Amino acid sequence: MFCYATTPSDGSHYRAKISQDCEHFTDVYMLADVEMAAKVNQDGIHIFVDLNGYTAGGKAEVFHMSPAPVQLLPGVSYFGSMGGGSMDSYISDRIGTPPETACSHGAGDACLYHEKMVLLPNSYQMNDHKQAHYHIL
Repeated sequence: MFCYATTPSDGSHYRAKISQDCEHFTDVYMLADVEMAAKVNQDGIHIFVDLNGYTAGGKAEVFHMSPAPVQLLPGVSYFGSMGGGSMDSYISDRIGTPPETACSHGAGDACLYHEKMVLLPNSYQMNDHKQAHYHIL
């Protein structure tokens, strides 16, 4: 598994665990978008998953360059469309992302998601309010 870190380390044990558990962990926050896209392409990534969307550390511009053949946005990390057609599919569930909000579903003016919907059965985004935040540990 390849993991590209788009933000500097926060020193948390979560970041340390992710970097240790990934077969290939690379800090790319200092790279220009074109350089990151080239790195992803050179690494031979077939399925490129965006866990940030339009949030801090997000690299939407890299995804717009399409450095991988398949690009996905999972709703468990970012609820919302990226628009612009840079993502092939949006992975979610019927609760978080009702199918009638998909543009491909014929939503018309209610069209919220431009990506192809992949709706997982019997699932829902889990939230764990009891898990400690890194700054409290």
